[in-house]
Amino acid sequence: MNNIKISLLLSISFFLVGCGATTNYKILSHDHPYDALSFTEPLEAKTMQTKLGPFTISGGEAVETILLDENPGYDAIINPVYKTRVETVIPFLYTKQMVKITARLGKLK
Repeated sequence: MNNIKISLLLSISFFLVGCGATTNYKILSHDHPYDALSFTEPLEAKTMQTKLGPFTISGGEAVETILLDENPGYDAIINPVYKTRVETVIPFLYTKQMVKITARLGKLK
């Protein structure tokens, strides 16, 4: 009987761990020839995605594309910092994901 209670308690705790919202940071860095670029102050863009199981039902445009579309005339994204927040509405079935990028944009001289 105790083994069943322990198994049930562990199953519920694993299920609830997957229900919480998470935030991830992804920082990319590369060596760029900065003398060939003129760049801006850090700019931000974000996108929201809604997923039903493995399928994206709304959103889904790449956040880099949004950043470049909002600021025409720039050629490169320099030192992007990504912040991702995933909110689980119904575990394993319905999730919302927000991705925010903060980066400088560069223009070739």
